[in-house]
Amino acid sequence: MLSNCQRLNFTVSKKDLTDENGIFKIAINSKLHKLLSPALEREYDTEHKFSLVIAIRENPVNMKNTGKLYDEIMAINATESIGSLSADLEAEA
Repeated sequence: MLSNCQRLNFTVSKKDLTDENGIFKIAINSKLHKLLSPALEREYDTEHKFSLVIAIRENPVNMKNTGKLYDEIMAINATESIGSLSADLEAEA
């Protein structure tokens, strides 16, 4: 089995979020490795499970965080600790 793990870090400015009406979009692309033979490519012509982890950090202004970022995230999303999510995934497997 071939696998790939990548870690990316980038900054999204307030202006970028405002320009997108406060919507943050993520796109994920999965491609077969160029060294796979055609026979193996057919075997992998299925849906692929993947995990996505996002860490969000507020960049302080004048060395002070506003705290508003996390308040909004907590207000509109169901959040769970990674430990409980891992246990749920293992139970499903």
